Amino acid sequence: MRTGLAIAIVMSAAPASAVADERRTAIDVQAGIGPVFTEQYDTYGEPETATLLRARVGWEAAPLEYPTAPGYAWAGTLVPELTIGMIDYNDQGESFVQAGVRLEALFAQKEQGLLKVSARGGMWLAARAGVVGEDRDTMWEGALGWYLWLGRSKVRIGWEMGMLGFEGNPTYTGYDDTASSFQFAMFLGGQL
Repeated sequence: MRTGLAIAIVMSAAPASAVADERRTAIDVQAGIGPVFTEQYDTYGEPETATLLRARVGWEAAPLEYPTAPGYAWAGTLVPELTIGMIDYNDQGESFVQAGVRLEALFAQKEQGLLKVSARGGMWLAARAGVVGEDRDTMWEGALGWYLWLGRSKVRIGWEMGMLGFEGNPTYTGYDDTASSFQFAMFLGGQL
């Protein structure tokens, strides 16, 4: 209950901190893979692998414009987001729902580096909480992400890596205990 209240407060405050006058809806589709570690993990064996598929909706600022002269432009924002997805472990797939917020740094560069590259993108730290499985067991996540916009289009590609935690879900823990999974994922998305 307290976690839900904290998420609602952060998400309601986030629109006031945007660098742009308006927020845009962004949708990302993500696929990831990573090991699962339980408290009963055998240190001499290999960890089991979990795969992750999800769709994320966030309300974010527009991409930064390229600087007029060669150089960099930076801005920061808080982005509220909602996620639905599926995680597969030991041939057992379970759906999940998450709400979260990410602290995002936006950048744009014009004619920088040895090859005089111009690019726009962003990077973030994210915190998410949710429920997984039919028993709605607790799930949490902390992640670091990075992306690039494809030219001046509204399409982006990127990656995210983070740690997922599961409380009391026997699919992942084998018992009513805790488990965690380090995930590396690639995503494709864009703004509407």
